[in-house]
Amino acid sequence: MSINVLKRLMLLIPTALAGGFFLNSCEQEGADIYCSFYPVYYVVRSLTPSNISVENVTPSGVEPHDYELSAIKIAKMSESDAVFINGLSMENWASTSSPIGNKLHIVSEGIEVLQIDGTNDPHVWLSPLNLIQEANNVMKVLVELYPSEESAIQSLYEEFESEMIALDTELEAIASSISNKNIVVAHAAFGYFAEEYGFNQIYLNGLSPDEEPSAKEIESIIQAVDEYGIKTIYYEEEVNNDIAQKIASMTGCETMTLNPLETLSTDRMENGDDYISIMRENMNNLKEGQQ
Repeated sequence: MSINVLKRLMLLIPTALAGGFFLNSCEQEGADIYCSFYPVYYVVRSLTPSNISVENVTPSGVEPHDYELSAIKIAKMSESDAVFINGLSMENWASTSSPIGNKLHIVSEGIEVLQIDGTNDPHVWLSPLNLIQEANNVMKVLVELYPSEESAIQSLYEEFESEMIALDTELEAIASSISNKNIVVAHAAFGYFAEEYGFNQIYLNGLSPDEEPSAKEIESIIQAVDEYGIKTIYYEEEVNNDIAQKIASMTGCETMTLNPLETLSTDRMENGDDYISIMRENMNNLKEGQQ
């Protein structure tokens, strides 16, 4: 190698190192806003101008009930402008005494909370009208954080509100055509959905999808299937559905999916699915399965 070539290479090394450092620094940068899991992210992202970065901390396809954050992620979140959570004991890692305690904002505030077996039901997002209340809560925080973006944020809120009202109207119309409103679901996530559209949810597991029904509870569900003329057992894509399949086999029922929207898989997102399309799919699956 000639001396001149060697000199040129030596001159390029600091530039390359600096470029590498710059890229790594960018990779280490955190988001402006963090959200605890998919439905919270959906609301916040819908109301946030594109120049403000928003991140969902629960990975795609991961069930959020028992998800734990890494120390690195918490450190990044502590430097953000805000951290939005669902509340109602949905996020085990969220605490006012944690490093992110002063950044926490609960989107479910002001929503009338249902109880399942004496425990607050956190699945408030399965009613589009509840999402309007969440969006209103989010809008107030965003306007306070970014006053220069107030007009844009309010415009996005109005658009979001219109979309949720239209979705609710559409779902109500489909629900009104379903005669058998007794549904057997994998876990008790559909209380707000059921109340909104007149269904009676009969659940295999409690509020957590990890709970297991006892033999007595399974017997009770089988009796309900017979009593109410139920033809379909609904299970969740992201959760083990062995019990649902077993009960379906024992009762001669079909199985179909009903998505609690706690997460959204990468495949689903790449397919263009979102809250609206999944809620529409859920109601259409109920219409098909209850016939």
